[in-house]
Amino acid sequence: MIGKEEFYKKVKDKISLSKEEFEKEFNAAIEELKERGIPEKEHEQLALTMVKAKLKKQLISPSKKFTGYIIGINPNGAFNRVVDMVKEDSILQWRGDEERATEMKFCDANGNPLWHIIEGHNVADWKIGSVISEDDYSETVILMAKKEDDKNLKLTHLTLRGAKRSIDKPRFFEVEFLANIKSMDGPYVLNQSLNTEFKKIGNEEINFPEFAKKYLSRNCVDIQSLEMWHDKFGDDVRRTVITKGTVINIVPSIDEGRNHIVNLDSGEELFDNKAVTCWVNHKEELNFNEATPEIYVLGQTNLKVNEETSEKRMSLNVYGIYVPKEWRRERPKEIKDDTPEKEVEEDKDLASF
Repeated sequence: MIGKEEFYKKVKDKISLSKEEFEKEFNAAIEELKERGIPEKEHEQLALTMVKAKLKKQLISPSKKFTGYIIGINPNGAFNRVVDMVKEDSILQWRGDEERATEMKFCDANGNPLWHIIEGHNVADWKIGSVISEDDYSETVILMAKKEDDKNLKLTHLTLRGAKRSIDKPRFFEVEFLANIKSMDGPYVLNQSLNTEFKKIGNEEINFPEFAKKYLSRNCVDIQSLEMWHDKFGDDVRRTVITKGTVINIVPSIDEGRNHIVNLDSGEELFDNKAVTCWVNHKEELNFNEATPEIYVLGQTNLKVNEETSEKRMSLNVYGIYVPKEWRRERPKEIKDDTPEKEVEEDKDLASF
């Protein structure tokens, strides 16, 4: 049998366990063997066998080990709203007539909601008739990441489903994680594995503006040029843009059905430039004030044209906000919601590839 050091060297690219943690597990196994009165000459091999058993699920998984930096999260709002609508329709059908709801396959015999066609919404054929579960809800973590054998970081989209959406996601710090590769065509497209967790491996926050210029220079766009960018890349569902802006006003979400609204402009012209509307997920903490002169926003562009006036309105579905340390505040201040109700833009979800 191979020794402890050789074993760790062989599997380190496959497991989500640092050398220090591996040693801790190994030493804990040694202590247990001592307590059980096992002869010392057998300790190393038995301890290694015990550690291997604990790591077995990771070792047989097809997942790969990655390191990188989380720079944003797409909440997949439009996709998750369809899940809610189908689920709610199933429940209403069941309450109205249980026998008919079962016969029409809106629900199963126990009243569990089933995927079915709802007018105006697309539901994949392969889902029809299956039970709607928490795993049908998703979000997409946006990273710059690389596999252990890669030289450079690469734009990465990792889909998390169900309970995995609640794992800790430290942004702008180096992290290590395991995931399954779905596609390597363009950005990495990854799916969660059983062992997907984000482990911080550094305590130094990146300077995101410098980081973006180094690794995502093609995606860095002046706020005044967003319309041109959209004309060129607007049909790409994976489009990701990074822009800098001055905060004009903030309309915080008052319930889960609405996004925060943050309006930005370039901060250079007083009257001529139109504000860009940023739709920010209601779970995001807004750690900046109105009139903050510099924040960096990562997201997808949307351009709507008024059919009557031909006026164009640019907006962003925001997946990440970086605020330089000198402009951050610790707790959001309440801002009176005195603006009219605004339409929430539909996003094109990364999870719907």
